[in-house]
Amino acid sequence: MKIVYFLVAKLFFSLGYFRGSTRVQSMIFSSLPLATGFTKHPLGFSWNISSRDSLNTYLSSCEAFTTRLVLSQANKLDTFISLGANRGWYPLIAGVKSTETQIIAFECNSIIFNELSQNILMNNNQTELFSFAVGEAVKTADLFKPKVSNEGMSTLFPVATETRDATLIERVNVTTLDVMLSDRFAKMGRTLILMDIEGSEMKALKGAKEFLKICSPELILEINPEMLISAGSSTTELLEYLNDFGYRAFWIDERGKLVQVGSDLHLPHLSVLPPHTGANYLFVKDDSNWQREFS
Repeated sequence: MKIVYFLVAKLFFSLGYFRGSTRVQSMIFSSLPLATGFTKHPLGFSWNISSRDSLNTYLSSCEAFTTRLVLSQANKLDTFISLGANRGWYPLIAGVKSTETQIIAFECNSIIFNELSQNILMNNNQTELFSFAVGEAVKTADLFKPKVSNEGMSTLFPVATETRDATLIERVNVTTLDVMLSDRFAKMGRTLILMDIEGSEMKALKGAKEFLKICSPELILEINPEMLISAGSSTTELLEYLNDFGYRAFWIDERGKLVQVGSDLHLPHLSVLPPHTGANYLFVKDDSNWQREFS
């Protein structure tokens, strides 16, 4: 069965996202039996298939075009930071591409953190792991799992309509990037931060004010307007905040292109994807070459 998994993953990564691919993938994923344990991925690392969720990540290559973007830049980076690292997809991707890049990962869900640690250890990956949530202040907070979600969608801020149905997972420690990494700023070099933290993005950016000012990292953020609102923020606040630091924003259209966010600050994925859907956005300074390669 794991040979079948390998071939399906290889096929879907080579095809990328296409019209109707989500439906096709869903049909195939649901029809395949679950065979647990470590298995090699076509991209070169071993992945622990522990559940239906982790199998789906393996088969779909997580987010195929975002994965391609990270692969394209990993050996040009000095530092890669993953916030909400989940089981470690992006740290593993960066580690396969470059053994020289400093990789740092944060994951606050203790059960998922254990799987992340196993994936990193199994691959002799050198990622430095921290079991913290990342926000704007050092504190503790409740972590929830919304009822209608997968295992990777735990959040500090369940959206209003899900509050009654969200399950309390545990109390977690929250830190900031400025607190955790300030003594390393001078050695960061070219840095990419990938955030998938289910509504906490604005708070994490506020807690990284000095980091953004001193290091000018490139950013990939998953943006879900409803989750930002639940956390007391908005897409407008986030886009204006990063604009003040000189960043330009691009929707990472998983069909294989970057689409720049206009001056009206409208998120282009909202006109294309189903309602309530989040999407990845790339934030870069004017001197970046990302847009020349992928627009």
